[in-house]
Amino acid sequence: MGLDSVELVMTFEEDFNVDIPDAVAGSMMTPRHVIDFLFQKRGVGSGPCLSQRAFHRLRRALMRLGHERQALRPETRLGDLFPPQLRIVAWVRLGQELGCSPWFALERSEFLRVLIALTSFVILCYGAWHAGWLLGVAAACVFGALAMWATIPFRSEFPGHILPPTLEGLVNRLLLEKLAHFAAPERGFAREQIADQVKRIVIEQLGIAPELYGEDKRFVEDLGMN
Repeated sequence: MGLDSVELVMTFEEDFNVDIPDAVAGSMMTPRHVIDFLFQKRGVGSGPCLSQRAFHRLRRALMRLGHERQALRPETRLGDLFPPQLRIVAWVRLGQELGCSPWFALERSEFLRVLIALTSFVILCYGAWHAGWLLGVAAACVFGALAMWATIPFRSEFPGHILPPTLEGLVNRLLLEKLAHFAAPERGFAREQIADQVKRIVIEQLGIAPELYGEDKRFVEDLGMN
């Protein structure tokens, strides 16, 4: 798809909160095709399911953070979107963009968790040998608490309950723990409302005169879309 068509499809998705797969977008040759598709998805009495709604909102948030739409698929791995060197800040920003609070906290690496546990155990044994079990346990607990606090800035692993670690897995976790954030009712649209909105979008996005628009005009041949 050319730049005009990509922006046009994204505008339809934003305005109607619906996902238009690339294969479907490629088959939309006229505004009537778009209207029929949107009415099927968002007509009166219909609407996107919660998983679709959550994925659309998640994708829009990621696009605002600079990710390309084409790279945002349900199977996209979180590690590909959030490289380790940028993960901590970018992950927090995603939660802010979604408006989800509290957001899922990143976790410490397995190496760091094992290191803290082993060190606590050594302190426990050493304290118990030299000062008794009570002081040994107390010393180990104090060290463990301080180590957990000191390593907060080093939490860089995705939460273990996001399975699989993909956008689909994140959507499933969002719906499980933050359902109310995505369950707000959405009204359907009459076909006339959809047709009027599609007309406005096409005219504005393609910069054509209103008299040139028609529901059966072809985007490329008649309306000059690239």
